[in-house]
Amino acid sequence: GLPKGLGVVHPTYNFPRQPNRSMLQGFYMASPAVDVAWLINCSVADGYADGQKVAVAAFLAELKRVLQHFEGWLWRNRNSTHGVLWLADTADTGEDHSDKYASIPSNQIYPPFESMDMMGYAYDAQHALARIAQIQGDPVAQSEWEVKMAWTAASLERRLWREDLGAAFDRERDGSQKFV
Repeated sequence: GLPKGLGVVHPTYNFPRQPNRSMLQGFYMASPAVDVAWLINCSVADGYADGQKVAVAAFLAELKRVLQHFEGWLWRNRNSTHGVLWLADTADTGEDHSDKYASIPSNQIYPPFESMDMMGYAYDAQHALARIAQIQGDPVAQSEWEVKMAWTAASLERRLWREDLGAAFDRERDGSQKFV
């Protein structure tokens, strides 16, 4: 079964000053997909689904390939000069009809802009890749992904976090941050 204290929800979900960077709208499949594989792996280890081990290994290998490709693409193609990922437009994440942009007139949004959402997507991909490495027994890869996670979180905080408001905000190309 599940070890005590471990579950599907990331443990930092409700901690103060610890935004849950893995639960953003749009890119939401990476961590839950690894959670499902981990749960199946636990069942295999407990002898409940003996024939699933090969399928879990193949699933994790394919998920790893896809996430590595996506995470690499983000940093090759969307890295601003400040080490923060950017959006081409409000529709870039699938959040074009989100309340996030509802109170800002469209003529006052100047894309591309540095995006907390894209940083969250990168962080979630890195987090999932670190967990895959852990499940696969690769501590070197796990450590490398954890370092990338820490760098991504620090970049978001350095560039997009507003201490006075206790939240992160996208930064437009003119350097401004809109508060809605």
